[in-house]
Amino acid sequence: MACMNYISEINGFERWLETHQLPMTAQLLWYKLIYWSSRAGWPEWTQVDNRRLMVSLQITREASLAENRERLVNAGLIAYQRGKKGSPGRYRIISFEGNTTKCTYNLNVQNVVYPEVYSEVYSEVQTVAINKEKEKKKLKKSISKDIPEKYAQNPELDAAVREFIAYRKSRKKPMTDRAVTMLLDKLEVLAPGDDAQKIAILEQSVFNSWTGVFALKKDQEGKETEDKSRTLANNRFHNFPQSTTSYDDLMQKKLKARMMEEGSG
Repeated sequence: MACMNYISEINGFERWLETHQLPMTAQLLWYKLIYWSSRAGWPEWTQVDNRRLMVSLQITREASLAENRERLVNAGLIAYQRGKKGSPGRYRIISFEGNTTKCTYNLNVQNVVYPEVYSEVYSEVQTVAINKEKEKKKLKKSISKDIPEKYAQNPELDAAVREFIAYRKSRKKPMTDRAVTMLLDKLEVLAPGDDAQKIAILEQSVFNSWTGVFALKKDQEGKETEDKSRTLANNRFHNFPQSTTSYDDLMQKKLKARMMEEGSG
């Protein structure tokens, strides 16, 4: 096994970059690989798992890691051997100095460094996962924040509003703070200052499986029935046949009929 000079290899890599193009992610990958190779005692092949490399490079797609690794291989900067199931892939740094120096490191150093580095990276991965979970919870909370203390001063109306919000949630149509504000405004338009009617409107929506609020249906029907009854009564009055006989004519007819009865008697 040949040892490399860390500084010489970095200088050689920087000189190589003066005449070659390489994306920043691929450059960072080379620096990470030579660091771990140095830390492991310059073995010919260094095992590094993909997750550790992805965390170090701050990338989330394994395809991006594979793409930048392939760039280094094609450029002749590294060699790569795919790992078997349960075993990380292996990397070999191709030295700019020709690997002429014999390595005097203890070969057992890799067994010490590998668990230490893996533990460190695993902790980083856990931290990333925890942060992602926190972001999800934060996003979910922003859609539907904690219920405030009161929606209305009237306890019964406040309870009715909460029940309607819970009902919407059960229908998989949760309400945002903005939606609740619009609900309260519409209730005030439909029943200004009348808490009892507002409660009835909310109960009507829940009973009919509506997700919105509307004027009380029974009031509309009652008004329509009353209007129809009034119209029908007016029609009956106007359609009644009018009499053309006056009161005097009726009295004269009645008097003649009585005189005829007396004369015949």
